[in-house]
Amino acid sequence: MPDLFPSLTRLILPSLCTRKCSNGGARGWINAARYSVAGPPNQAGELDLTTAHYSFYADSISFDYERFALAAYETWKVSQLEKTNANLSAWPLLKLYYSAFFSAHAILRAMGHSVSLLDSANVNVLNEILALQYQNPASIPSGHYTIKTDISGPGQNIRVRIAPQVNKGGVHESFWLTFIKILKSEAAHAQINNMANANKFFSGVADIEAALINCDQSRCWISRIRNEINYRHLHEVWYPFTKKNSCVSALSHVSEPSSNILLHSEANKKKNPIKSFITSCRYVISLSLEISEKLGNNPKVGGSFPQKWERLRCQTTQL
Repeated sequence: MPDLFPSLTRLILPSLCTRKCSNGGARGWINAARYSVAGPPNQAGELDLTTAHYSFYADSISFDYERFALAAYETWKVSQLEKTNANLSAWPLLKLYYSAFFSAHAILRAMGHSVSLLDSANVNVLNEILALQYQNPASIPSGHYTIKTDISGPGQNIRVRIAPQVNKGGVHESFWLTFIKILKSEAAHAQINNMANANKFFSGVADIEAALINCDQSRCWISRIRNEINYRHLHEVWYPFTKKNSCVSALSHVSEPSSNILLHSEANKKKNPIKSFITSCRYVISLSLEISEKLGNNPKVGGSFPQKWERLRCQTTQL
């Protein structure tokens, strides 16, 4: 399948992970109120913010990227370790999934986007600003929101759009559906603007969508398999399992994440769901690792992501 890494690289937020970051992520940025409200919420509940304090914003997003990228790598290594040392399957599978889940969060944040839970403290700040500028504006409720960054405007001003997450289902299912929606939006934008390798980008995103989401695009396949393993103990991955169980051999590849693997078709997902599940997780993890490696090559300023990434990699080399 097409390699998405070159396309994603071009979308990485400028100045991401170049300094020590302690601004509390997107939620901390909202609470700091170093932005202007471009207008009251529209009928869909979307709110546009603008800011000229780019460095502060980039550091805030870097904080969120860092915690998810490091968690993704750590969780992948633990999955690998448990499979190697205990020769079991269920928990290594679940941790492989969580590594992919954290990886997808990290990938979005590398581009300046996120799915974030805004609590009462966050929305109170937004509502107070709205009340100062507009008469009887619609209030922003707490809940899960999609946050998207647009740095294409003039000068140093950037626009940040906060929109209610509209996907149905649980937290994980809603996240994966939003993850695919954002990637598709970026791929379509690349095609419209005739960017290099735009067609490969679009094709690659379509492959990821087919691997993660049901063919009718209404439900999240990868989340369903995770739930079936975790809560219903299906797919014969919990001990005792037979030596012929395909999960055992498939998990041997957990230590080899690669973005050059072939994602599985809908037919393969039905025929061998666990092997397809592992392949999909490995692919998402590999994209996150490649981005982390790239950002890890930034100057290793004290307390910055590159320094932490190097330390974590060294610490887990023998695992």
